[in-house]
Amino acid sequence: MPDPTGLHVCQRRARDVSSADHLYVKSAALAWLRDQDHQGDVHLREPLGSVVDIAWEHGTRGLRLHLDGEVVPAWDNELVEPVLGTTVPVDVDTLVRRRYVHRVRLDSVGTSRRVRIGTQAPARETEWFTLGECHMSPDGFRTPAVEELLATAKRTAWSPFAGVPAKGPTAVQRLEAALKSKSMAILRSDCRTVEAGGRTMAPRPRRSPACWSGPSCGWRSRRSCARTCSDGWHRQCGTVRARR
Repeated sequence: MPDPTGLHVCQRRARDVSSADHLYVKSAALAWLRDQDHQGDVHLREPLGSVVDIAWEHGTRGLRLHLDGEVVPAWDNELVEPVLGTTVPVDVDTLVRRRYVHRVRLDSVGTSRRVRIGTQAPARETEWFTLGECHMSPDGFRTPAVEELLATAKRTAWSPFAGVPAKGPTAVQRLEAALKSKSMAILRSDCRTVEAGGRTMAPRPRRSPACWSGPSCGWRSRRSCARTCSDGWHRQCGTVRARR
């Protein structure tokens, strides 16, 4: 079956509705490069029909579209950024570590197929866009959803007080940020990171002098105070008793 652009002849044997998706992707990508005034090219990789590469001149990081699961995405490849088809899985740790991944799908419109690009992020539904709504930046491929995620992360990023040397966030600050994200995946990941680092998850309660003083809280002896405070909270004076 010929390429919709007329520039490539496919030698595949399958004839189902999605069997020419790599050709539709190539055609759409070439048109997008022209519209964006980018200098680049599109390459069909082996196995044919599974992987499509979009490359730019001047060493800009390219895109590798995985239309199916035949080729495992390489997340540490500095030359290409993976874009996953709807049937290609991504593990939770990778999604949390990267904060988002790109997706690609093709929708049938009459006798043609239209390319859609998606952004998948923790605790959010995948958002889909046309290629025309996306662009390349010096830092990589961007969709409107990615721009929103990066802007939100910048606004909520932890920063030290003025005059204090910059340090990484503490364990408590990491967990507070994870809770604000409302994502169980991010929270579990940060909990594992904190636990692996051997940091204290939460501060221990401080010993309350008032609770041990006896007469100052209305009790005559440490023994009676201790019995009342067995659950760690003094019901009479409202102070916290640290366990020994």
